[in-house]
Amino acid sequence: MFCTHCGKQIREGARFCPSCGRTLGIAGAAAGQRKSKRSIPAILLGLLLLAFAVSQMALGIIGSTATAVVTDYERRIHIGPGQDEGNTRDPTRYEVFYRFTATDGKEYTGSVTKSFPCGIKAAHDDALQTLAVQYLPVIPHINAPDGDINLLPGLSLLGLAALLFALGVKGSISIGYKNRR
Repeated sequence: MFCTHCGKQIREGARFCPSCGRTLGIAGAAAGQRKSKRSIPAILLGLLLLAFAVSQMALGIIGSTATAVVTDYERRIHIGPGQDEGNTRDPTRYEVFYRFTATDGKEYTGSVTKSFPCGIKAAHDDALQTLAVQYLPVIPHINAPDGDINLLPGLSLLGLAALLFALGVKGSISIGYKNRR
């Protein structure tokens, strides 16, 4: 790097010329200090959200449908903050576990937690309870009950992922550490 006033060579990032003593200004100082301030955690979080959003949207768009057999269910009572106020006990909330056979002939499993206002009714005459599920043919581990897939949250996550990624690359956001000057 050279001084813009006297032309003498100076060290990278210097704010003053040691020869003529003049301030190098923003252009000279910025040339030496303008290193990449990318936020790796923000970029990684953006990529993770991107992968999740794309998988959920793909499930709704190109997912295959299969009939799953309910293997088990458990009541899930969520208790909110506080003892009496804000208590969100919901006796109709269950986690349902299921298994299904994909087009490749292999069995896969999944679960969903949701409210069943009428409760879960026991099957009569030892009949198996079933539900329709959607899964990605390429990655059947990504699955969800049919009808539970909504593209709007996927689009929202996609926007958030793009924003985090862009801010992380630009260096405008830091996650997990402070930028030091």
